[in-house]
Amino acid sequence: MADVFISYKREDQRWAAAVDTALKNRGFSVWWDPSIQAGEYFDESIERELTAAKAVVVLWSNSSIKSQWVKAEAISAFGRGALVSARLDEVELGFPFQVVQAANLRGWNGKSEHPGLTDLVDGVSQKVRREARITASLAEAPEEPRKYEDSSWSTGLSDLDRMIGNFAAGSLIVVAARPSMGKSALVSKFALNVARQVTDSKSEAAVLYFSLDSPVDDFGVTLLAMAGRFSAHRLRRGKISRAEYEALADTAQALNEIPIEIDDSSENLDGLVAKVLDSTRTPAMVVIDSITMLGGASGGDLKEVGKRLKLLARQIRAPIVVTAGISEDVESRSDKRPRLSDVSNELQELADCVLGLYRERVYLEREEPEEGTNPHFAWQRQMDGCLRAAEIVVLKQRQGPVGRVRVQFVYDYLSFEDLGGNS
Repeated sequence: MADVFISYKREDQRWAAAVDTALKNRGFSVWWDPSIQAGEYFDESIERELTAAKAVVVLWSNSSIKSQWVKAEAISAFGRGALVSARLDEVELGFPFQVVQAANLRGWNGKSEHPGLTDLVDGVSQKVRREARITASLAEAPEEPRKYEDSSWSTGLSDLDRMIGNFAAGSLIVVAARPSMGKSALVSKFALNVARQVTDSKSEAAVLYFSLDSPVDDFGVTLLAMAGRFSAHRLRRGKISRAEYEALADTAQALNEIPIEIDDSSENLDGLVAKVLDSTRTPAMVVIDSITMLGGASGGDLKEVGKRLKLLARQIRAPIVVTAGISEDVESRSDKRPRLSDVSNELQELADCVLGLYRERVYLEREEPEEGTNPHFAWQRQMDGCLRAAEIVVLKQRQGPVGRVRVQFVYDYLSFEDLGGNS
């Protein structure tokens, strides 16, 4: 299988041929549809090479931007972190493609001496080496203070709304859990729900999502899976059927129209705060996954981070939602539901609301008995009984009750939903 797959529209064939030559001259093996041998099935060959390529170069032009097939191939590549975009024309890339820096080949005459080609080759090299990473310059603070209006939103989960009311303006909300419980999936769901509300309200605001714990590609896949109810696992592997391509493209287009701004390049608190304050759109909500990436290992650092984020929430008059881990002491208890005492003292003190997350299945999966035995049959019944079971535990809120909220977690779509159905 080739290192590189080239996706393009037939009208841009000469540019695809030029890219093919340029990449081969630099030692890469390249596949595009003229490589199909006599007797091979067209669709099968494309799907095989597309899913196997380490880098998928998509040539965006006035023609290809309208092609459902090119978009579908780009989505497949994006889902597994293999996408390398290049612009042949001045075209606007929709979600999720706009989060990946595109090489600018406008004006290229097919020769090697062109900065856009250098960017393209660098992008391909990074993907082939499996070291892809998107970087961006830290924003500077705005020269003039911005005026903010109160921004409060429904969580999008009915029973949770009944317990905590909503995400209040100026509040700091902590989502805390042990690894694998689904913290990132839950705050992604919150971000998607709030962004949809912003759209419905005709507001000019946006949800700012800082993905500090994983690359932005992961968040894009999560949103695609969640919004379109596609298998996240198959999206990441690029195993999408041709029949699903159109639905994927439609979902990507719908996500492009909701106001979520994504950043995975903030390396410190100062830079993150500056980006929030200098955002081109007023923040409706800020999501940070996770706060420990900003706070370091020491409690003192985390306390300072928490204080600044709480002050920031009050300044922008919007909720800030952060994820955090909890003490491993929970692993030694018979009841492994999180307690407020499992959360760091600094966050306990500063947070306006603390939400714990618990899924029994995560712990049961670790205790699988030998297959074919009676204990295994009993274990399997337990697993089946808690297939989607999840609890959001309200551990603290300043003006309201604490307690458990039962929800369901649809693992295939990475989506937390009301027990009664979609949320």
